[in-house]
Amino acid sequence: MHHHAGKKEKAKEMAEKLITITGIVIPAAWDEAGHVTAVAISTPDEKEYRLDAAGADLALADMIRQEIRVRGILREEGGKKTVVAREIRLKSAWDPTGRNWIKSRPGK
Repeated sequence: MHHHAGKKEKAKEMAEKLITITGIVIPAAWDEAGHVTAVAISTPDEKEYRLDAAGADLALADMIRQEIRVRGILREEGGKKTVVAREIRLKSAWDPTGRNWIKSRPGK
């Protein structure tokens, strides 16, 4: 019984690890029509984090190849890292050099 309680505690502790990462958004999964259904973040140190952006309210497809900064909860399962995003910022939001490019896109 005691062993079980310890295991539960560890799982809770892992679920609450808040991190901030910066990296380039890359496609991680597609549907049959070729639309991106999931993305990952590739960081400068060549790690990859699957991005769960359910709570961040941003279109994933619009972020492909963009540099973003994500604050969220790190979850690790079976060697795969997932960040459950609380907040996502495009690099253009804090780096003025990229801003003109975003603005000049048609339909924006």
